[in-house]
Amino acid sequence: MTTKINIPGLSGTLDTATVTAWLATCEDMFEAWDLLNPTRPLEPGLQILLAGLKLESPIAAQWWCENREVLKKSASWADFATVVKDRFVPASWRLDCLACFYAISQGSSSFADFLARLQSARSALSGAGHGFTINVSVMKNHLLFNCNQLLSLRICAIPTLDYASLKVDNLVGLMSSTWNLMVAENVGSARATPQPAPPVLSRGLSEAEREVIRNAHGCFNCQKTPSSPGWTQHNSCNCPGDKSQGIAPRMVPAPHSINAVTPSVTPTSLVSPAVNDDANILAVLPSSQQYFWDDDPHLNNALAAVLPSCVLGNGTDSEGESSDND
Repeated sequence: MTTKINIPGLSGTLDTATVTAWLATCEDMFEAWDLLNPTRPLEPGLQILLAGLKLESPIAAQWWCENREVLKKSASWADFATVVKDRFVPASWRLDCLACFYAISQGSSSFADFLARLQSARSALSGAGHGFTINVSVMKNHLLFNCNQLLSLRICAIPTLDYASLKVDNLVGLMSSTWNLMVAENVGSARATPQPAPPVLSRGLSEAEREVIRNAHGCFNCQKTPSSPGWTQHNSCNCPGDKSQGIAPRMVPAPHSINAVTPSVTPTSLVSPAVNDDANILAVLPSSQQYFWDDDPHLNNALAAVLPSCVLGNGTDSEGESSDND
């Protein structure tokens, strides 16, 4: 035989969900007492007194203190519960709770959080009366179609799903396990994507360094020589680059040529060899001929314009008698 009843206190924020849940808990406690003590049922006055003593929120406690004599004379527990709701819950609380329920979606939250919010909103409507309570079908539909879109699609794609006869608890268990699997899959596939190394900007070469590379018949672009590991014959115009240093390859366009423009005086000799920093000897031929950069076997793509026989620029160096287009 039970001789003590433990009613929870009403404290914290007095919103619709909190007050409604507290009243429902009180009713459950009274019902449990009556079942365990069939010969000693609780009278409405005693129920109201026990509940009133648990109005622990400052505002609720003050209201009880000011109105306890009147409240204790309520004809039934239902009458007392109605007065409490009228005092602490807005007049439109039923519609507010209903709107709150239908506004809930999973969004970016976890399925457990989505479920907890949905169950709390449903509980707040449990005593709202006909037309406001959330039945099993509504709860199932809301769970399935307001959860994460991918989760909903996975559940609907289960071939053996008997949705019509599926209970809410079973649906919750299925959706929860599926969500946990989705989370595990995402974590397993979330591998760190290696970030490419920032490109290394080629620093300017000193004259001494250029001389060393030139004498070794190396490349001014990647700064390698034939003695470097993995060396392949090239120069700066067709350099394959070096990924480890962030040096991009230099692409060489297809060989081409143009017909010469006949000069006023047809030169018969070659232009002086020292032309530009990266230039080669320009062969000036009659207008019926074509001009190529032909003294360096690595340079196949030059486009020449016919100029009078003269020296162009002060010409300083070449890359082992090959050009550097730095």
